[in-house]
Amino acid sequence: MNQWYQLVMSIKEGSRLLIFSLLVSSHVAALPDDNEKPINIQSDSASLKTLANGKTTEYFGNVQMTQGSLKITGEHITIYSNNREITSITATGTPAIFEQQPDSESSPIEAQAETLDYQLKDEVVVLLINACVKQNGSVVTGGRIEYGIASEKIKASRGDTNSSRVNMILPPEGDGGASCNKIKNGLEQG
Repeated sequence: MNQWYQLVMSIKEGSRLLIFSLLVSSHVAALPDDNEKPINIQSDSASLKTLANGKTTEYFGNVQMTQGSLKITGEHITIYSNNREITSITATGTPAIFEQQPDSESSPIEAQAETLDYQLKDEVVVLLINACVKQNGSVVTGGRIEYGIASEKIKASRGDTNSSRVNMILPPEGDGGASCNKIKNGLEQG
């Protein structure tokens, strides 16, 4: 029982450090007050590992993480930190989802894939396997997509798998565009 209490207390302390670190280290080009918002992480369970090169906090089961307009969801999210600074967030799921409002006048960026790796220092989200990004009504799909948050640039490729070719849908003026789910389900026609 004492070991269980210590584990829970370690996770609570790790979560406080993690939340503080995320608040301090977020440099994302998004809504101006996103970095000042509290971080909320909900999951079925969590674990914290302290390693020589930093801490790893893992969340399991229907994980939902939010900070202002930033939302990351998945079945499993791992947060890596070093010296109290978050270095990356990895989410997996079918799909793992990343959403963020870049500014008050743009529509939210929506990205999803089976694996999502958010590199905070580089401000890049790497999407692997069944990757899709919706930006300003346009949708890009591929086996691998790199999305630059600050630059809003997208690089797409087949990736390492024999997935289908890169597909881009540019809607006509006034059309809200397609969604990643519609494209995945084959409902959009080119």
